Parts: sequence; structure tokens; C-alpha cells
Amino acid sequence: GSSQPASPWPPQPLAECPKCRTSTVGRPFCPADGTITASAPFMVGGRYEVEDLLGGGGNALVFGARHQLLRKPVAIKILRQEIAADADQSQRFLREARVASQVLHENVVTISDFGHDEKLDALFLVMERLFGKTLAEEIRSFSPFSVGRAVPILLQLARALVAAHAAGVVHRDLNPRNVVLVASSGRGDLVKLCDFGLSRLAAGQDRITATGAFLGTPAYMAPEQIRGEATQDAKVDLYAFGATAYEMLTGRLPYDAQTPVAVIASKLTDRALPLAARIPNLEVPPALEKLIMRCLALNPADRPESALEIEQTLQSVLAHAKADGGTEGLVGKLVGSYRVVRLLGSGGLGSVYLAEHPVIGTKVAVKVLRPEVTAVEGVVERFVQEARASSQIGSSSIPRFFDFGELPDGQPFATMEF
Repeated sequence: GSSQPASPWPPQPLAECPKCRTSTVGRPFCPADGTITASAPFMVGGRYEVEDLLGGGGNALVFGARHQLLRKPVAIKILRQEIAADADQSQRFLREARVASQVLHENVVTISDFGHDEKLDALFLVMERLFGKTLAEEIRSFSPFSVGRAVPILLQLARALVAAHAAGVVHRDLNPRNVVLVASSGRGDLVKLCDFGLSRLAAGQDRITATGAFLGTPAYMAPEQIRGEATQDAKVDLYAFGATAYEMLTGRLPYDAQTPVAVIASKLTDRALPLAARIPNLEVPPALEKLIMRCLALNPADRPESALEIEQTLQSVLAHAKADGGTEGLVGKLVGSYRVVRLLGSGGLGSVYLAEHPVIGTKVAVKVLRPEVTAVEGVVERFVQEARASSQIGSSSIPRFFDFGELPDGQPFATMEF
């Protein structure tokens, strides 16, 4: 009898993408949508083992990978082939690696490597892998943010800008899509500022984009960026900071225009709507509202002097909030396995918060007893009995309890169905 030829080893990648039918010859992934077509993990740069596709945009694809020897998780951004063929785009990609690597701060994504993979004929950028959600995703799900959650996030974002500007780097594309919120070492809402693709050194060297080029995200761009002025400086980041803060606290942008063109026109001539005009009865500390509106000033000279001034103002706002004994002290923190998102309500016995699992996204309600209530004899025992009894009944008409425990300060909490 005749024998069949042996199958090639290692397994060969598919000749075309199973999703979009784009040719994948010569690459273990689809150059159009990033679908991995190799039947086994493939290497980038000879030392990074790619595991999965994280996402992508018009310029690059982002993969999850591990360093082959250290087994450390990383994210690898690979410039799209057609973009890499453009010399200016390739230089901009290199510049992102160079300028971002100069900013060393816990609130800025860490860039660890850059190179060209000869086998894949691909430029790649290696950075720390972030397990979390973008601020844009959080705004879509949970805006308007409470002041208790918004201020700590904004304070970290301001510190990221302080570090960037101190290194002479202007981001130029700060917006909620470029901010990732992660949980780390028991902390929730740890800010990571990403994507320095449009950055340039403040002193002007290494500037690729010609004066007048329109680059960035229009909804968050300062008027001088839209006009393409040559004198743009760190004040453009302060404007974008203000627009981001405004959206977090109201769920909307500072201008009522309905189209991108109308937004751009409004930003060149009109003052931003005050937060109170956007949402009546919005409770925002006056100092915070004043800071945001100053950031959104049409004239750069009317904005805060620096990101450091923003940081100092936010520290003052946060200190006053703590002194007032606000009920939102848990917002952004981890309670058990869940990160507290916002306060749902308070009563005589305690408060109830909305919380979310930082990895799988499951939403729960967290009920926390007041400290003065727990001092009353028998209250905690009844709280425990409520959770135990509800769990044992198992009726679809009674909220289920998932967990019970104590906060670091001893306050008992119960995690239950939202």
C-alpha cells in the first residue's frame, strides 16, 4: 500500500484568516484584524511568546505575550505592515518608544523593549501588560462618577502628567481611551497613562509632525491644537485633562454640539458649559469645578500654570472631602474580590455600594454596617444571620449572598446579588 506524506512540523499557520479571508502567508496572524492563525504560540523578537490578541486600531495590533525566559506577562504592539511602510509613521512609532521610556512613574505604562523582527518583518514595541479597563469603558458603564471616585483617579492622572512634563514630554492625545484603570496590590483604580504615539519633546526636538498637521482626538484637543499652532506646549495636556474630568463627572463632553465639525467649531470660539449647567443639582466641590473650568479655558494663559498646580489643588479637594467624613471612602477600593464603583445609598444601619469584579466584570452589591451601629450588642450577629438565612433559603425571590467578612477597620460587610 501507499503511505501518506508526514504532516509538517512544527504546524504551519493557515494561508488565510478564517474570519476575514485576508492572506496570512508569511505571518502567524492576520495583518487585517490580528486573528492568530498559528496552531502554536509564535515568537516576536526571538524572546517574546505571543499568547493572545488584545486588540488593535488603525495603526497597530496589540498582543498578549510572555518573556520566554522570565515568563513575565507583557503586551506587544506591532505596527501594521502598510503603516510601517510609511517612513514618517515608522519614525513616529520609534518616537513613542523613545519618549515613553523616559517617563518613569507608577501611573505611566512602562516601555521595556523595542525592535524589528526580521522573520515577521515587523516593528514591535513591548510594554507592561495591564489587566483592567480603559477609563472610556468605565465612563460608558458608570458615569457620572461620584466625586469620591473621580478625584483619586484625576489625582493620579495629574501625577502622570507631572512626571511626563518633568521629563520634557507632552502627551498631546490625552483622552479616556488612553487611560487604563487596573487593580494592583489591593488597590483599585490604579491609573496607567498609555499611548504616547503623538507625544513630542517639549523643547521641540524629534518633532515629526509638521506645523498645521491635525492629529489627536478632537473632542479632547485644545483650541491651539485644532488650529495647528506652532507654539503648543504642556498646556494642551491640561486642556485634555479638563475635558476628561468634565466627562467623568457629568457623563458628557463640555460642548453641546452634535457633530465632530460642530464640536471643533465650538471649541474655537465658545466657552465650555459649566458643570452645573450640564447637570442641574450636581454636587461638585467649588474648588474642583473651578479647576476643571480653568483647564478648559480657550486661552492657554488662563489655564493652570502646570500639572503640578492641578495635583496640589486635587490634593486639597481630597483632604477636605476626608475631613468632611464623606460616605464614599470605599469607592475605588477592593472589598473581598470586588472593586467598589460607587455608593448606591445609605440608611440608618449602613451603606450599600455597587462593586465589580476587576477581571470578569461581575457586578454585586456590598452592604457595609456603620461603625456606630456595630457597637450595639447583637447587631453584627443579626447581620450574619440575615446572610446565612438568605443563603440557605435559595429562592429566586430573595437576593443571594456571596460573601461575608470585615474591612481592615473591622466594619462587617456582606456581598450580595446586585
